[in-house]
Parts: sequence; structure tokens; C-alpha cells
Amino acid sequence: MNGKEIVDKVFMAPGLELCLEEPAMHCSRDEDVPDAAFLQNAARNLQKGADQIEELRKERLPSELEPVRAYLAESLRRSLRMESARYEYLKSGNLEPMRQLLCTVCTCANETNLLQLLGTATDPRQKLAIARFKWHNEVLRCEREGHDPAYSTRYPVPAWERFIVDYGITEHRRFHHVE
Repeated sequence: MNGKEIVDKVFMAPGLELCLEEPAMHCSRDEDVPDAAFLQNAARNLQKGADQIEELRKERLPSELEPVRAYLAESLRRSLRMESARYEYLKSGNLEPMRQLLCTVCTCANETNLLQLLGTATDPRQKLAIARFKWHNEVLRCEREGHDPAYSTRYPVPAWERFIVDYGITEHRRFHHVE
């Protein structure tokens, strides 16, 4: 970006819509409708996200990688908080967790247009679409713009570089174009 290499690695909790169950027949539901089957699957995904945090915490790593672990664990916790807030809204209609999260990273009054839209949506598909795309993207946009210093931490490249040098690792980077 602007002639400078940007490293941005994150861990993300499974999204509410993601179906990780085997066999696939457990996923034979409409992922765009937050019905009972959707919410049951979403609750499993939230638990999987919490389990991932615990696994990362327990992982034995060289001390040089502690800054990397801390960074990745925070990105995973932040992702899980976002998914949990969306789940609460879709399950109960409680908008407060989403409002709090949005207003933590964005400069917003009590009611932004987006929050008003979420608060007045009545169709379950519409609620899911707004929470899944518009709200989620707005939170990410504000995080990237750095409205809150807690969200402007960058990947600890120096710690990673020390690790690969100290352990004699040769790193080959491959960049994939995302469509």
C-alpha cells in the first residue's frame, strides 16, 4: 500500500452462517434465514470460536512468538465478540451488544442510521443481511480507520522476523489474489 508492504494476519472465529458439521446433511438449511436450525448451528460455531481461543492460549510456543500469539488471540477474541453480538441480536432482537461494539470502534451517537435500520428491521432475512454485511463491514471499516487506539495494533512483524532468524527458518511468501 503506497509502496509499503502491509502484513495483516488475523484469526477469526467461525461465522454464524458457516456450517462445520459432518455429515453435510446437518447443514441442509437456508443460511439466509436465522431460524431455530440456524441458531443451533450458530451456537455451535460460537463454542468452536471459544474453543479456538483456549487452544491458542494452551499452545506451547517459543517465547519469541508471544507477541504474535497475543495479537492473534486478540483478533480471535474480537471476531468472537462480533459474532456473539450478532447472535444475540438474531436470537433475541437485543441490539445493545451490537450497538456497544459499533460505538466502541466508531464515533457514533446513540443512534446512527445503521443502528436505526437494525432496530426497525422486522423481516428475519433482512435482519441477518444487515447484521452480516452492513454492520460487520462498518465495524471493520472503523477498526481500520483507527478510531479507537485499542484496535489499531499491527501484526508484530519484528517478533516474527526474530523468530524466523533465531530458528533458521526460510520464509517464502506467496500472495493470492482474492476475487
